Formats: sequence, structure tokens, C-alpha cells
Amino acid sequence: MWMFPRAFEYYYPVVDRYLRSVSVHDGGDAFYGDCQAWILGCAIESQFHWTDGSRPPDYVIAEIRQLSNFVRGHLHHYSLDAGEQIRIDKCWEKLGMTLSQYIPSTEK
Repeated sequence: MWMFPRAFEYYYPVVDRYLRSVSVHDGGDAFYGDCQAWILGCAIESQFHWTDGSRPPDYVIAEIRQLSNFVRGHLHHYSLDAGEQIRIDKCWEKLGMTLSQYIPSTEK
């Protein structure tokens, strides 16, 4: 969770792949998906608050935007509990608000 930006950039694809593939409907380890989806959203959001102004590169921000849309559209993959789905969604909504401060390089 507390990776410096370069390490985060390197490992981000693992997080993306995991969140797109996990589902409570698969059973087993996925039971913990609700907590993982929430904490991973918080960890990603924290990458935009370094005191030196560091942040992920533009291409990673674009990928995070896509993942955020995916997570928020598939909350049922991470928890069967409506309250937990709301908690996950709020975390990713906060991330979305942070991302809205960064205009994709294709729109500049």
C-alpha cells in the first residue's frame, strides 16, 4: 500500500488484473473481496497525495480511471452485502474525484 510511485507503476497491473477477475460468486478466497476491493481503492487513491507532488504517470492514471469505472459498475463481484458494496463504492468514488483533477493527455 505504501509503495513509492515507481514501484506502484510497476505493480499496478497486478492490482488491475486481480480486481477485474475476483468475484464472490467464485467462492473460496473471493469471500474477502469486499475488504480487498475497498483497501485497494484506498491504496490507489493514496498515490495522489505524496508531499513532493509525485503521482502516477498519465498512462497509469488513464488505466486507473478505467478500473474505477469497472469496480463501481461491478460492486456485486466484491460483496453480496449491500452495505459493503456502498462502502466500496464510496472509496472508489473518492478516487474518481481525485482523478477528475487530472486531465488525460489526449484531452490537453
